[in-house]
Amino acid sequence: MMAKKKMLLVMHNFVGIGDLMVKNLDYLNVDFDVLFYDDTPKFRYESVGQKLEGFLRKIFLKDRTFKQSLKSDYKKTALLEKASKLGNYENILVLNTEYFESNFIDELSKHTENLYGFHWDGLNRNNDLLDKIKLFKKFFVFDLQDENKEANVHFLPNFYFDFPEEGRVEKVYDLLYIGTFMEERFGKLVTFANWLKDKNFKFKISLISFDKKTIKKKQNSDITFISSLVDYRENIELVKKSTALLDLKLKVHNGLSLRFFEALKYEKKIITDNQDVINYNFYDAENIFILGKDSMDRLDYFLNSSYQPIDENIRKQYSFSNWLNVILNENK
Repeated sequence: MMAKKKMLLVMHNFVGIGDLMVKNLDYLNVDFDVLFYDDTPKFRYESVGQKLEGFLRKIFLKDRTFKQSLKSDYKKTALLEKASKLGNYENILVLNTEYFESNFIDELSKHTENLYGFHWDGLNRNNDLLDKIKLFKKFFVFDLQDENKEANVHFLPNFYFDFPEEGRVEKVYDLLYIGTFMEERFGKLVTFANWLKDKNFKFKISLISFDKKTIKKKQNSDITFISSLVDYRENIELVKKSTALLDLKLKVHNGLSLRFFEALKYEKKIITDNQDVINYNFYDAENIFILGKDSMDRLDYFLNSSYQPIDENIRKQYSFSNWLNVILNENK
């Protein structure tokens, strides 16, 4: 009998994070396969008649959802077919669970005794996840407030990638922020940018928006609008060139974003409105400034003072290697 492969990674390769997970798995010499959400053949209409129907619906009924619905159904069918042809694995790890249908996850469970999930968002933003969680041997979340061990939901923070990289790079920015445009944050960012400029700090604040009207309406000389997602590798290169990072959390969860772990790896300071960070063992007031808690009179000093190194044993707790080990080996 052919030996089982150690692991199958299943996820949406969002902004290239999946590529970096593959690189880290290679570095760790893990025996694995990968199935990305978009690893399916390109959608094509089944017939000329179906294509004509889509055209007529669009022109006469103003229905622009017909093709998208067909593409969605095609994706679900193609992924399920791929899953049905898989071999057996010692472990299967699924991320971005919200993208995958329950029948797809159920099919994955037939190919392993150890099906694990990890969720990068608040559970209350994805109501259909609750039924999917039942299909996993163990399901992990990055927000402690979502933990419910009786319901098979376990807390596990995010991580930084720990494959080898080239040495330090020259600093360009005192502060970096890249995020999605949100009306509720914009006024705060403008005020903050004005403060940074008055203090002669060099900064880069980039907001992602696909709405041309929003970009035109909100144009600001200190804030750059971009109309495409930033590849995570490009983001990391900007992090390396920065002294401090700005993190603004969503109201719906308190989980720590990847920015905290980028800061931990590359020894960057971080300014955040997520007060939950005080409960983590790497918290140091010299490195982490909490908006709404720390005095704004101290912010100038904070950005000008030196980073305080964190004990290496603490840092390693948040490496990708340890994150993966916890998922695959805890309580087996």
